[in-house]
Amino acid sequence: MMHPILNSGVELGTFIYEDTGEEGFLLSDRRGEEYEISYELFRELMRADGSSVLRLPKDTIRELKEEGILATSRLVKDGWLNRYILFILGKRAKRFRPVCRRINAMLPYGAVLVFFLGIAAKLCIRTETESHLILSLYYGMLIASMAAHEWGHITAALAFGCTVTDMGLLLLGIIPAGAYTAYQEMGELKQGEKIQLSLAGIEMNLMLAGLFLLASVFCPDSYTWMMAANVNVFLVLFNILPVEGLDGEWVLSDLLGVKSVGALAWRSLTVRRKGERFLRSGPIGWLCLAFCGLLCLFKLAVAALIAFNGLYGLWIILKLIGLLFF
Repeated sequence: MMHPILNSGVELGTFIYEDTGEEGFLLSDRRGEEYEISYELFRELMRADGSSVLRLPKDTIRELKEEGILATSRLVKDGWLNRYILFILGKRAKRFRPVCRRINAMLPYGAVLVFFLGIAAKLCIRTETESHLILSLYYGMLIASMAAHEWGHITAALAFGCTVTDMGLLLLGIIPAGAYTAYQEMGELKQGEKIQLSLAGIEMNLMLAGLFLLASVFCPDSYTWMMAANVNVFLVLFNILPVEGLDGEWVLSDLLGVKSVGALAWRSLTVRRKGERFLRSGPIGWLCLAFCGLLCLFKLAVAALIAFNGLYGLWIILKLIGLLFF
């Protein structure tokens, strides 16, 4: 058990009463439904980052847990894809904001530069590459690559004034299938800031791919370093896909000015009247519907890949246990 933390997808906000000009307080749950709440509850929920006890009655906390507003367990059940919280950051991470601003400002340019330096070194410096994979080194770099992706998002979130609540593992049932970072926006972010926040993890993997390419040229065990570089290139290509829940979908949603282009595409195909509206719109509507269909195909393909990745993650864990004990 841990201190209460605001569940992912739950948002807090304010509004102004038109007749009195007074400020009101809103809570939006994971289904997108909004409720007006008191200032006292709003103030306490703003502190729900897992780092402190909330000054709320136990009955209130229990009701908020039952409604999916708060979580007090490291295992958060979100349906078929669950979360296991590894690290609680909360407001304690604010002291790193100045250095995160500097890193985030350099990250887009540095990632591209290092990646192309790695490619150039690999093309210009010919080295013999053996086909021997050192499993302990490879799996260590694999875990580091996934962690670096999430730290990229954390760095950008802190740089833009967001509160990073937690980071951890995505679980397919009980099998690790990926990682995540949860944060709360403090104020309205500009479009460019939202896009960089989504791309920061991809940029971190791009930089690691370049570093591992350089290592494959100048370090022993070049095949292991080369395979680690390939993993990071895969993570870049995978996360850039415009699929709901991936970074590419957030980027495309920000560019189009919608909350979730993936959810919009899914509704366009599954809700009959929405699909009929596109069909009646002529060639442009047909193209939009075809694009929605393509996004949904990507979504199904990624779901199958996540399932495979979960089984692969279980296999890695068993391999690591074998390396440690046998």
